[in-house]
Amino acid sequence: MAGVKSGKRKRWAWEEAGQGTPVVLLHGFPFCREIFLPVMPALAQVGRVVAVDLPGFGQSPPLSPGFSLADVAREILELLPALGLERAVLVGHSMGGYVALEVAAQKPGALAGLVLLASHPRADNPEAKARRQEGIQAIRLGKRGEFLGSFLARLWSPWTLQHAPRLLREVEAMTETVSDEVLVGYLQAMADRRDHTDTLRRLQVPVGVVVGEADPLIPQGLAADVAKEAPRGQLVVVPEAGHLPTLEKPVFTAEALARLVRGT
Repeated sequence: MAGVKSGKRKRWAWEEAGQGTPVVLLHGFPFCREIFLPVMPALAQVGRVVAVDLPGFGQSPPLSPGFSLADVAREILELLPALGLERAVLVGHSMGGYVALEVAAQKPGALAGLVLLASHPRADNPEAKARRQEGIQAIRLGKRGEFLGSFLARLWSPWTLQHAPRLLREVEAMTETVSDEVLVGYLQAMADRRDHTDTLRRLQVPVGVVVGEADPLIPQGLAADVAKEAPRGQLVVVPEAGHLPTLEKPVFTAEALARLVRGT
């Protein structure tokens, strides 16, 4: 992609393009910044877009064992000034949305806007916590492949499974270099995360809630409720997409994200 620059410091790795409104992209579990590559050209037309590898994913080194999502958020808050940014629109996909909300709770002035992409502010309920623990146990018992295969298979829309099965292989490749310790650490961190509904309700910046029409993990009703809870919330539904709209429907998703960034 023309104009793209890759960056790496001791504690972070990222990719950036464009100029103008700062937009920081935070990926979900268990991926890396590559899930945003299809939408970066469009976003680079409206701002300076930076796709970050969260600690332990892609080319970013991991945090010490026992970390929390609050610790990950503190890493982002240290990265922003290192990039010369005082405020940015944070776009958080799935777990990246949880991290973005933690950034908002710690330092709301760092946000010029927020986009929850296939994400929400709720804490895990008991059933979700139990699934995380099952995943941790599977990895510790040497069944990493079974866990990841089952997890990844649940993310897609029927349209994607029929028309773009190659995406399953592409995202599998993203997870190959992630260590078992990182997978376990983030599963536990997500299970332990706090509820950020009040954080969302207090935000005075524009908030976009973007959800796939056929997201198996985030029902449209939940996404609509989240958009209503934000004082300046806006819901966008991506037709025929599942839990990875940037890969499944990149053109529609890129245009939607660009419109949301222009509105900040």
